[in-house]
Amino acid sequence: MKKPTYIGVIGAGSIGCWLGGRLKAAGHEVAILREEERIKAPHENLVIKEGEEEERVQVPVLSALDPKPDILLVAVKAMFLPDVAPLIAANMSEETLVLPLQNGVPYWFMKDETIVDVDPVGSVRTAIPRDQTIGTVVHAAVSRQGDWINVKKADTLLLGEVDGGTSERVAALTALFRDAGVPSEEDEDIRRAIWYKIWGNLTMNPLSALTRETMDRLLADEQLLVLVRGAMEELREVGAAIGCPIEQSVDDRLDVARTLGVFKTSMLQDLEAGRPLEWKALVAAPRAIAKSKGIDTPFIDSILGLIRLLDRSLA
Repeated sequence: MKKPTYIGVIGAGSIGCWLGGRLKAAGHEVAILREEERIKAPHENLVIKEGEEEERVQVPVLSALDPKPDILLVAVKAMFLPDVAPLIAANMSEETLVLPLQNGVPYWFMKDETIVDVDPVGSVRTAIPRDQTIGTVVHAAVSRQGDWINVKKADTLLLGEVDGGTSERVAALTALFRDAGVPSEEDEDIRRAIWYKIWGNLTMNPLSALTRETMDRLLADEQLLVLVRGAMEELREVGAAIGCPIEQSVDDRLDVARTLGVFKTSMLQDLEAGRPLEWKALVAAPRAIAKSKGIDTPFIDSILGLIRLLDRSLA
Protein backbone atom coordinates (compact mmCIF):
# COMPACT_ATOMS: atom_id res chain seq x y z
CA MET A 1 0.00 0.00 0.00
CA LYS A 2 1.34 3.43 -0.89
CA LYS A 3 1.77 5.85 1.96
CA PRO A 4 -1.65 7.41 2.66
CA THR A 5 -1.70 11.15 2.19
CA TYR A 6 -5.41 11.98 2.07
CA ILE A 7 -7.79 11.06 4.88
CA GLY A 8 -11.53 11.63 4.89
CA VAL A 9 -13.60 11.72 8.09
CA ILE A 10 -17.31 10.95 8.28
CA GLY A 11 -18.59 11.71 11.76
CA ALA A 12 -17.28 14.91 13.34
CA GLY A 13 -17.68 13.77 16.92
CA SER A 14 -15.02 13.27 19.56
CA ILE A 15 -13.25 10.24 18.05
CA GLY A 16 -13.42 11.39 14.43
CA CYS A 17 -12.11 14.85 15.26
CA TRP A 18 -9.40 13.51 17.58
CA LEU A 19 -7.98 11.07 15.02
CA GLY A 20 -8.49 13.38 12.06
CA GLY A 21 -6.99 16.29 13.98
CA ARG A 22 -3.91 14.32 14.98
CA LEU A 23 -3.34 13.20 11.40
CA LYS A 24 -3.77 16.76 10.15
CA ALA A 25 -1.28 18.06 12.71
CA ALA A 26 1.18 15.40 11.55
CA GLY A 27 1.16 16.90 8.07
CA HIS A 28 -1.40 14.76 6.26
CA GLU A 29 -4.24 16.12 4.16
CA VAL A 30 -7.48 15.63 6.08
CA ALA A 31 -11.06 16.68 5.36
CA ILE A 32 -14.33 16.22 7.22
CA LEU A 33 -17.16 15.09 4.96
CA ARG A 34 -20.33 17.01 5.66
CA GLU A 35 -23.39 14.93 6.55
CA GLU A 36 -26.12 17.17 5.19
CA GLU A 37 -29.00 15.45 6.93
CA ARG A 38 -27.56 15.35 10.44
CA ILE A 39 -24.81 17.90 10.94
CA LYS A 40 -25.42 21.39 9.61
CA ALA A 41 -22.07 23.01 10.36
CA PRO A 42 -19.25 20.92 11.86
CA HIS A 43 -16.38 23.09 13.06
CA GLU A 44 -13.24 23.52 10.96
CA ASN A 45 -11.05 24.87 13.77
CA LEU A 46 -10.28 22.30 16.44
CA VAL A 47 -8.35 22.39 19.69
CA ILE A 48 -7.11 19.01 20.89
CA LYS A 49 -6.41 19.07 24.62
CA GLU A 50 -4.52 16.18 26.18
CA GLY A 51 -3.21 16.75 29.67
CA GLU A 52 -1.65 20.20 29.78
CA GLU A 53 -0.97 20.27 26.05
CA GLU A 54 -3.22 21.98 23.51
CA GLU A 55 -2.88 21.59 19.75
CA ARG A 56 -4.82 23.74 17.29
CA VAL A 57 -5.60 22.41 13.83
CA GLN A 58 -7.79 23.49 10.96
CA VAL A 59 -9.65 20.73 9.12
CA PRO A 60 -11.75 21.71 6.09
CA VAL A 61 -15.38 20.59 5.87
CA LEU A 62 -16.37 19.47 2.37
CA SER A 63 -19.54 18.22 0.68
CA ALA A 64 -17.57 15.67 -1.35
CA LEU A 65 -14.05 14.26 -1.37
CA ASP A 66 -12.23 14.79 -4.65
CA PRO A 67 -9.94 13.06 -5.23
CA LYS A 68 -11.13 10.02 -3.32
CA PRO A 69 -9.21 9.50 -0.06
CA ASP A 70 -6.63 6.86 0.74
CA ILE A 71 -8.30 6.33 4.11
CA LEU A 72 -11.88 6.95 5.18
CA LEU A 73 -12.49 7.18 8.94
CA VAL A 74 -16.16 6.42 9.62
CA ALA A 75 -16.87 7.68 13.12
CA VAL A 76 -20.65 8.08 13.15
CA LYS A 77 -22.64 6.20 15.78
CA ALA A 78 -23.51 2.64 14.74
CA MET A 79 -27.22 3.38 14.27
CA PHE A 80 -26.40 6.04 11.65
CA LEU A 81 -24.28 3.75 9.47
CA PRO A 82 -27.17 2.74 7.18
CA ASP A 83 -27.98 6.45 6.71
CA VAL A 84 -24.45 7.33 5.63
CA ALA A 85 -23.79 4.16 3.61
CA PRO A 86 -24.53 5.95 0.29
CA LEU A 87 -22.22 8.80 1.34
CA ILE A 88 -19.44 6.32 2.11
CA ALA A 89 -19.86 4.54 -1.22
CA ALA A 90 -19.83 7.83 -3.14
CA ASN A 91 -16.61 9.02 -1.51
CA MET A 92 -14.35 6.00 -1.82
CA SER A 93 -12.42 4.42 -4.66
CA GLU A 94 -11.46 0.79 -5.17
CA GLU A 95 -8.26 1.53 -3.25
CA THR A 96 -9.74 3.42 -0.29
CA LEU A 97 -9.37 1.71 3.07
CA VAL A 98 -12.39 2.18 5.33
CA LEU A 99 -11.92 2.22 9.11
CA PRO A 100 -15.25 1.89 10.96
CA LEU A 101 -14.87 3.34 14.48
CA GLN A 102 -18.12 2.34 16.15
CA ASN A 103 -18.77 0.82 19.56
CA GLY A 104 -20.32 -2.62 19.80
CA VAL A 105 -20.63 -5.34 17.18
CA PRO A 106 -19.55 -4.02 13.75
CA TYR A 107 -21.57 -4.76 10.63
CA TRP A 108 -18.84 -7.07 9.26
CA PHE A 109 -18.35 -9.13 12.43
CA MET A 110 -20.09 -12.33 11.26
CA LYS A 111 -18.57 -13.04 7.85
CA ASP A 112 -21.54 -14.80 6.25
CA GLU A 113 -24.37 -13.21 8.23
CA THR A 114 -26.00 -9.79 8.23
CA ILE A 115 -26.38 -8.41 11.76
CA VAL A 116 -29.83 -6.85 11.53
CA ASP A 117 -29.47 -4.79 14.71
CA VAL A 118 -26.60 -2.93 13.04
CA ASP A 119 -27.29 -3.29 9.32
CA PRO A 120 -31.04 -4.00 8.96
CA VAL A 121 -31.16 -4.57 5.20
CA GLY A 122 -27.48 -5.18 4.47
CA SER A 123 -26.91 -1.74 2.94
CA VAL A 124 -23.68 -1.13 4.86
CA ARG A 125 -22.14 -4.45 3.82
CA THR A 126 -23.08 -3.63 0.24
CA ALA A 127 -21.60 -0.12 0.37
CA ILE A 128 -18.27 -1.09 1.93
CA PRO A 129 -16.46 -4.06 0.37
CA ARG A 130 -15.15 -6.43 3.02
CA ASP A 131 -11.68 -6.49 1.47
CA GLN A 132 -11.43 -2.70 1.89
CA THR A 133 -12.51 -2.77 5.54
CA ILE A 134 -10.00 -2.55 8.39
CA GLY A 135 -11.23 -3.56 11.83
CA THR A 136 -10.65 -1.16 14.70
CA VAL A 137 -10.96 -0.95 18.46
CA VAL A 138 -10.61 2.42 20.15
CA HIS A 139 -9.50 2.28 23.77
CA ALA A 140 -9.68 5.98 24.65
CA ALA A 141 -11.73 8.38 26.74
CA VAL A 142 -12.43 11.40 24.54
CA SER A 143 -15.18 14.02 24.63
CA ARG A 144 -16.06 17.02 22.50
CA GLN A 145 -17.43 20.41 23.50
CA GLY A 146 -17.70 22.71 20.51
CA ASP A 147 -14.24 23.19 19.02
CA TRP A 148 -12.54 21.50 21.97
CA ILE A 149 -11.57 17.83 21.82
CA ASN A 150 -10.74 16.70 25.36
CA VAL A 151 -8.59 13.56 25.54
CA LYS A 152 -8.88 12.22 29.09
CA LYS A 153 -7.05 9.00 28.30
CA ALA A 154 -5.60 7.77 25.00
CA ASP A 155 -4.78 4.14 25.59
CA THR A 156 -4.61 2.29 22.27
CA LEU A 157 -6.07 2.25 18.78
CA LEU A 158 -6.07 -1.37 17.63
CA LEU A 159 -6.10 -2.10 13.90
CA GLY A 160 -6.50 -5.44 12.18
CA GLU A 161 -7.65 -7.34 9.13
CA VAL A 162 -11.29 -8.33 9.58
CA ASP A 163 -10.49 -11.98 8.81
CA GLY A 164 -7.43 -12.02 11.05
CA GLY A 165 -3.71 -12.29 10.43
CA THR A 166 -1.15 -9.64 9.59
CA SER A 167 -0.69 -7.49 6.50
CA GLU A 168 1.53 -4.75 5.14
CA ARG A 169 -1.38 -2.34 4.87
CA VAL A 170 -2.35 -2.71 8.53
CA ALA A 171 1.28 -2.32 9.56
CA ALA A 172 1.45 0.87 7.48
CA LEU A 173 -1.75 2.23 9.02
CA THR A 174 -0.50 1.45 12.51
CA ALA A 175 2.71 3.36 11.82
CA LEU A 176 0.72 6.25 10.32
CA PHE A 177 -1.36 6.75 13.46
CA ARG A 178 1.56 6.14 15.79
CA ASP A 179 3.65 8.77 14.00
CA ALA A 180 0.73 11.19 14.43
CA GLY A 181 0.79 10.74 18.21
CA VAL A 182 -2.01 8.18 18.49
CA PRO A 183 -0.91 5.08 20.45
CA SER A 184 -1.60 2.27 17.97
CA GLU A 185 -1.02 -1.46 17.63
CA GLU A 186 -1.62 -4.08 14.96
CA ASP A 187 -3.90 -6.86 16.22
CA GLU A 188 -3.85 -10.27 14.53
CA ASP A 189 -7.31 -11.15 15.90
CA ILE A 190 -9.34 -7.96 15.81
CA ARG A 191 -12.65 -9.80 16.30
CA ARG A 192 -11.44 -11.06 19.65
CA ALA A 193 -10.29 -7.55 20.59
CA ILE A 194 -13.71 -6.17 19.67
CA TRP A 195 -15.48 -8.78 21.79
CA TYR A 196 -13.19 -7.97 24.70
CA LYS A 197 -14.20 -4.32 24.55
CA ILE A 198 -17.87 -5.28 24.34
CA TRP A 199 -17.27 -7.42 27.42
CA GLY A 200 -16.81 -4.24 29.42
CA ASN A 201 -19.00 -1.79 27.53
CA LEU A 202 -22.20 -3.82 27.28
CA THR A 203 -22.77 -3.31 30.99
CA MET A 204 -21.16 0.01 31.87
CA ASN A 205 -22.53 2.08 28.98
CA PRO A 206 -26.25 1.32 29.34
CA LEU A 207 -26.16 1.17 33.14
CA SER A 208 -24.52 4.59 33.29
CA ALA A 209 -27.28 6.00 31.10
CA LEU A 210 -30.00 4.28 33.12
CA THR A 211 -28.64 5.56 36.45
CA ARG A 212 -27.02 8.80 35.21
CA GLU A 213 -23.97 7.85 37.23
CA THR A 214 -20.24 7.95 36.49
CA MET A 215 -18.13 4.81 36.20
CA ASP A 216 -16.60 5.05 39.65
CA ARG A 217 -20.01 5.04 41.36
CA LEU A 218 -21.32 2.17 39.26
CA LEU A 219 -18.28 0.08 40.11
CA ALA A 220 -18.67 0.81 43.82
CA ASP A 221 -22.22 -0.58 44.03
CA GLU A 222 -22.07 -4.26 45.02
CA GLN A 223 -25.74 -4.92 44.24
CA LEU A 224 -25.35 -3.53 40.73
CA LEU A 225 -22.19 -5.57 40.23
CA VAL A 226 -24.24 -8.76 40.56
CA LEU A 227 -25.95 -7.81 37.29
CA VAL A 228 -22.67 -6.69 35.74
CA ARG A 229 -20.83 -9.90 36.60
CA GLY A 230 -23.72 -12.05 35.40
CA ALA A 231 -23.84 -10.33 32.01
CA MET A 232 -20.07 -10.52 31.63
CA GLU A 233 -20.05 -14.27 32.29
CA GLU A 234 -22.74 -14.66 29.63
CA LEU A 235 -20.62 -12.70 27.17
CA ARG A 236 -17.65 -14.91 28.01
CA GLU A 237 -19.70 -17.99 27.07
CA VAL A 238 -20.82 -16.42 23.79
CA GLY A 239 -17.27 -15.36 22.99
CA ALA A 240 -16.03 -18.93 23.39
CA ALA A 241 -18.73 -20.09 20.95
CA ILE A 242 -17.73 -17.63 18.20
CA GLY A 243 -13.96 -17.90 18.39
CA CYS A 244 -13.44 -14.93 20.70
CA PRO A 245 -12.43 -16.48 24.03
CA ILE A 246 -11.84 -14.27 27.06
CA GLU A 247 -9.27 -15.49 29.58
CA GLN A 248 -9.21 -12.54 31.98
CA SER A 249 -11.32 -12.74 35.14
CA VAL A 250 -14.35 -10.48 35.50
CA ASP A 251 -12.93 -8.79 38.59
CA ASP A 252 -9.62 -8.08 36.85
CA ARG A 253 -11.54 -6.44 33.98
CA LEU A 254 -13.54 -4.34 36.43
CA ASP A 255 -10.28 -3.22 38.05
CA VAL A 256 -9.15 -1.96 34.64
CA ALA A 257 -12.38 0.04 34.35
CA ARG A 258 -11.77 1.56 37.79
CA THR A 259 -8.58 3.18 36.52
CA LEU A 260 -10.73 5.64 34.54
CA GLY A 261 -11.90 7.17 37.82
CA VAL A 262 -14.74 9.68 37.64
CA PHE A 263 -15.69 9.18 34.01
CA LYS A 264 -18.88 9.52 31.99
CA THR A 265 -19.36 6.79 29.41
CA SER A 266 -20.14 7.76 25.83
CA MET A 267 -23.75 6.65 26.28
CA LEU A 268 -24.21 8.86 29.34
CA GLN A 269 -22.67 11.77 27.43
CA ASP A 270 -25.10 11.13 24.57
CA LEU A 271 -28.04 11.00 26.98
CA GLU A 272 -27.11 14.30 28.61
CA ALA A 273 -26.60 15.94 25.21
CA GLY A 274 -29.95 14.72 23.90
CA ARG A 275 -28.34 12.48 21.28
CA PRO A 276 -29.66 9.02 20.28
CA LEU A 277 -28.29 6.11 22.30
CA GLU A 278 -26.03 3.53 20.65
CA TRP A 279 -27.60 0.48 22.32
CA LYS A 280 -28.44 -1.83 19.43
CA ALA A 281 -24.85 -2.54 18.37
CA LEU A 282 -23.72 -2.71 21.98
CA VAL A 283 -26.47 -4.80 23.60
CA ALA A 284 -29.02 -6.09 21.09
CA ALA A 285 -26.47 -7.40 18.58
CA PRO A 286 -24.47 -9.46 21.13
CA ARG A 287 -27.75 -10.89 22.42
CA ALA A 288 -28.79 -11.83 18.88
CA ILE A 289 -25.47 -13.60 18.34
CA ALA A 290 -25.99 -15.47 21.61
CA LYS A 291 -29.45 -16.60 20.52
CA SER A 292 -28.08 -17.78 17.17
CA LYS A 293 -25.72 -20.03 19.13
CA GLY A 294 -28.45 -21.31 21.44
CA ILE A 295 -27.05 -19.55 24.51
CA ASP A 296 -29.47 -18.10 27.08
CA THR A 297 -28.58 -14.65 28.41
CA PRO A 298 -31.00 -13.60 31.19
CA PHE A 299 -28.68 -10.90 32.57
CA ILE A 300 -28.05 -9.37 29.15
CA ASP A 301 -31.77 -9.64 28.41
CA SER A 302 -32.50 -7.56 31.51
CA ILE A 303 -30.07 -4.82 30.47
CA LEU A 304 -31.47 -4.86 26.93
CA GLY A 305 -35.05 -4.49 28.16
CA LEU A 306 -34.16 -1.58 30.41
CA ILE A 307 -32.11 0.39 27.88
CA ARG A 308 -34.69 -0.22 25.15
CA LEU A 309 -37.41 1.24 27.37
CA LEU A 310 -35.23 4.22 28.26
CA ASP A 311 -34.59 4.86 24.58
CA ARG A 312 -38.31 4.59 23.83
CA SER A 313 -39.13 7.08 26.58
CA LEU A 314 -36.73 9.60 25.03
CA ALA A 315 -38.24 9.38 21.55
